[in-house]
Amino acid sequence: MAFSSMPLSLSFNYNVGISLLVTMVCLVVTGLLSVFFYSPSLDMAFSLLVANESYFHGLLRVFHNNLANLLFVFLFAHIVRSWFLSNSSHTFVLLTGLAIFFLACGVAFLGYCLPIGQLSFWACIVILNLLTVLPYGTTLVIAILGDYSICSRTVGLFLTLHYLLPFAVLGLVVLHFHFLHSTLSAQGLDSYNTSFTPYFLNLDVFVVCLFFLFLSVFVLRSHFYFFESVNWVHWSSTTTPTHIKPDWFFLFAYACLRAVDSKLVGVLYMVAILLLLFVPYVFSPWPYSQLAGCFFLASYLCLFFWGNSVVFATFNCLILAVTFAILATVLFFLVYLAIREMALNENFSLSTKCY
Repeated sequence: MAFSSMPLSLSFNYNVGISLLVTMVCLVVTGLLSVFFYSPSLDMAFSLLVANESYFHGLLRVFHNNLANLLFVFLFAHIVRSWFLSNSSHTFVLLTGLAIFFLACGVAFLGYCLPIGQLSFWACIVILNLLTVLPYGTTLVIAILGDYSICSRTVGLFLTLHYLLPFAVLGLVVLHFHFLHSTLSAQGLDSYNTSFTPYFLNLDVFVVCLFFLFLSVFVLRSHFYFFESVNWVHWSSTTTPTHIKPDWFFLFAYACLRAVDSKLVGVLYMVAILLLLFVPYVFSPWPYSQLAGCFFLASYLCLFFWGNSVVFATFNCLILAVTFAILATVLFFLVYLAIREMALNENFSLSTKCY
């Protein structure tokens, strides 16, 4: 990669990827160090993390939590950037990006459950209950829990998966980089290329230094900004929190889950809205894609906002209206693709006849 050719049109918009990579590596390092201070026990996990937390472990936990939230900030920025600035919809780049996103969501959920605070405990129960919509879903949930409720075996399983899955994510990131640079899919409209070193290498180093500076200032000044106050309360299986909600990066999917009464329809709705995140990338080389990207961005921002709010009278109608508008945009591009292919085939047949 150090000697690969890069487009001259690259700007700071393309440094989100290197910020993502650095954040992932820092998350793995802080996570590996945090394992030494954690006990996979239902009774001891909360006490060790909150009540008997040492200074070094507390600092590690704060860095790890803030890095996880920054990872999703960069991840969403990277996805939105691909809506507007990508000039190619390479299949393997898209598939590896999808896999990275869904695996990162899974790792984030597992990490969210590990403190076993009041909110973590009930969020784990709510999310695992969604699996009951699958055939033999109840049996699957009991197999994951190891009991009819959360127990020490569940915590141990979550810790193991939370420890191993980030390495799979890093492997997918390597594949993502390989497919991206082998096809130059991020090239844009500029056909003039230059060497990666020294200009782009120095630019990446500068961005990484800015990232560490921002992280240090943010952690020192607002270290508990992303922590939920309810999660500092010891878990109780008899008392539920007043308002159970996920971390901010799951709010748009959570809004869709709450918009319908049926659990099965809600789960399908949530998965569909997650997959629709990547549709504008496929449409990015086409005309009107910039307008569609702006529309998608406004729609998902509305879903984020409504996911964080309490359910109100017109909540379901607003969520469904935004979703139908997104689907209408997708349908427009599918019809446009069909008309374009028909026109190309007709022109090809006419030119063949003339020949």
